[in-house]
Order: sequence, then C-alpha cells, then structure tokens
Amino acid sequence: MKHSKINATILLAVIFGFAGIIQAESRALRAGAAMRIVNPRKPATPVGDDTTIRYLDVHADLRVQAMVIEDEAGNRIVWMGWDFIDAHHLVVDRVKEIVHEKFHIAPEAFCINSSHTHSAPPLLQQEAVSPDYFDPNYADFVVNTAVAVVGDAINKLVPAKLQYCERMCTSVGINRRGPPTYSFKPNLEGPVDHRVQIVSANSLTDGKLIAIVVKYACHPSVVGPTGLGSDYPGFMRRFVEKRHPGAIVIFLQGCGGNIDCQIIDDDVTKFLGWSVERAKWFGQNLGMAVEWALNEQGTPITGPIEVEYEVISLPLGKVPARQYREAAGRGGYFGAWGKKFSAMLDRDEPIPTTWPYRIQAFRLGSNSETPFTLVALQGEVFTEYGLHLAERLKPANAIVLGYSNDATTYVPTSQAFKQGGYEIGAFTWWLVPGPYTTAVESMVLEAATKLARPKTR
Repeated sequence: MKHSKINATILLAVIFGFAGIIQAESRALRAGAAMRIVNPRKPATPVGDDTTIRYLDVHADLRVQAMVIEDEAGNRIVWMGWDFIDAHHLVVDRVKEIVHEKFHIAPEAFCINSSHTHSAPPLLQQEAVSPDYFDPNYADFVVNTAVAVVGDAINKLVPAKLQYCERMCTSVGINRRGPPTYSFKPNLEGPVDHRVQIVSANSLTDGKLIAIVVKYACHPSVVGPTGLGSDYPGFMRRFVEKRHPGAIVIFLQGCGGNIDCQIIDDDVTKFLGWSVERAKWFGQNLGMAVEWALNEQGTPITGPIEVEYEVISLPLGKVPARQYREAAGRGGYFGAWGKKFSAMLDRDEPIPTTWPYRIQAFRLGSNSETPFTLVALQGEVFTEYGLHLAERLKPANAIVLGYSNDATTYVPTSQAFKQGGYEIGAFTWWLVPGPYTTAVESMVLEAATKLARPKTR
C-alpha cells in the first residue's frame, strides 16, 4: 500500500519560521470562533433524495462556522463545520488553499466537516440531480464565506480555557440496518453512538463562553427533500445559543453512516416520513444533552498542538465492464456513473482499483495527564469506527468524526459487507468505480490509530 504522509507540525514550523515549534511546556491556548449564514438567495433544490423541487424558505439557517485554536508556539488549527451534504475534496481543497495563502494555516491543520444535512443545495455539479439544479455562483459564495469565517475567528482569538465533556442522548439516533435486508429498517439491537461530545471554550479575560463544539453521530435527514435548512443540528444550535448569548455552537458530524433519527412507528418496524417539527424536537433533545454536559466539570484541554495527516489507498472491488455499459443507458446518478467509466473503457484507460482515503488527527496536550484527540475520517463512516477508535486511543479523550475533508461513499464494517444492504452498493452516487472490499475496516482503524497516538520521542 502506498502512503502519502505529512507531519503538519513540521510544515507549520517551516511556515512560521520556528525551530522545534512544539514544546512540552507550551500549554496555554487561545481560541476564537465565528459563523456566517449561507442561505440561498434564490430558490434552490436540496440534494440527497433525488428531488427536483426548488425552495426558498429555510427551516433552520444553513451556516458555515469554525473555531480556531492557537498554542503558545503560534501553531493554529481550524475545526470547521458546514451545513451541506458533502465536504467533497474538490471544494474542501479550494477553501484550504485560499486559507493557506491568506492566513498561513497549513491545509493539514484545517478540518472541514459536513453536517450531511439532506436539505441543502449542492456545492458541486455532480451532486445535483441534473446540471440544471447546480448554481456555481452559490457554490462560489459558500467557498468565499468559508474563507471569511476563518478570518473572523482569527480576529477573535483570546486566551481561553478549553474543556472536554460528554453526555449521553438516547432519544435521537438509532441504527438503520435492520435484518433481513439491512436497508432502512430500525434496528434496536444495532450499534449506535449515543455520546454527545463537546469542547467548550471560555474567555480567560471575562469568563464568557466563546464557543461550543458539539459532535453527534446521526444522519440529519429528518426534513430531507421537503425544504431547505440544517435539520436537527440547526435546531440544536438555536436552542443552545439562545441560552448562551454571544457563544457560537459548531456542530461536527460523527461516524453516523448507518444511523438515522428515531422518526419511527410505534412498533419500531419502519421509518416514517419527513417532518420539520420532528427535526426541531430532535434538535431540542440534543440541545438539552449539551446543556447538561456544560453543567458538569469538564476535563481541561491544553497545548501543545500536534497535527498529523495521511492519505492511504483503499482497495476497490472489480465491476464487470457490462455493468458500466448497462448503467450508461440510464438517467440520474447511476447513469452518470456508467457513462464516466464506459468512456474510460472506450479510451482504453485503466479503471482505478484503489481509492484515496484521507485521515487527520489533532492532538492537544499529549504530554499532559488529560490528553485530547480529534480524529477526522473521510466518507460516510459507520458508527462502529468511532466507538472502536475511542477505545483504542484511551486514556486520551477522543472525538472521532466522519464526513471530513472528503465525503466520498460509505465506509462500512467488514460485517456489513457480508450482510449487504443499501450502503454497500451506494458507491455509484459518488462516481467511485467499484465498492470497497472487506479489508477497509482493519486498514482504516490501523492507520487512524497509528496516526492519532502520540509519537515517542
């Protein structure tokens, strides 16, 4: 397996001109947070459920929000969350490149995480149900806004006290892979991560709450194609921010690829239809868990900051040429997939047998008694990955994200591959030539564990 690996602490040292930029005694931190609203200014079609209806009204604001953290050595990291179905690497890399040029923050030190709401417009033409439903001007507006939000957060940097807390919330997420088909059926026995994990930042100057980073692992698809908005994460933010004026709540999506909200019938046998009111209800439930967590004594998060970034290659299963040809005659996402790879066959170009997979790790205070780690994984990662990595990285408090830096296709477990179901065959939506193989679970877990653990000195 070929790796491309960059230790971003070294890269940051070059950028800022410091030798030995990470020092064990550099424990104090500064933090700043900002957000901007990115609601469409003209009717737009949400992506995720094949609708062609255009909407203008927004049930809960679409936002781009970020927290910038800086240690005593001048190292800066950015955790950004935005309310879109994907964080496709083509858009993500564009934002990161501009931020690097303007603010000298290395791309490897910048995580962009998608909430995965199914009620937002596309940021790429390939995400739209057809090219007519993609607005490049809106996509440019989002990119420029994301860059501006980083600048806003930098301008608000102040000495801060950071803490980690967590609380359980069992009333929102449920496993959606019920037997025997393992496709969109509530599964009370299936794994689900009920942890609401937060990082809070309070100003050391006046004690006021600056920001709350909230991680939860569950699909925001309660409203779906029936409107525009940020679904339950937006209602959660509204609920919490009302109680903490001036503080910014940043939602980061966890490993929720196989988790949906509990919008189910009384017999827990099927999922019900879309509902704005239910999205609001789930948001308030999640918001209450955040409030309870904030009232607890958290674990301090200190410096120094260390960042790691790696791109590994994951194996893809082989798809017969006839399957591409047959798909090429159809419409929609499946047809676009077939056309792309049929054209490659016509040009005698090799079909890729591997796919790049991005893994990012942030370590804070790794030499302290209470280390903190945030791991960002690419794609719609199954919830088991987050649970397993959190166990592997103990005694550090670990937040594990999916949908980060690129959102290409589902990342199932080995068991899920054997069971089959919707997520296993959904790779065509992202124009991936074939499905992942059963080897990906062990490969991702091993690479992420190695990357996130403190390096021996």
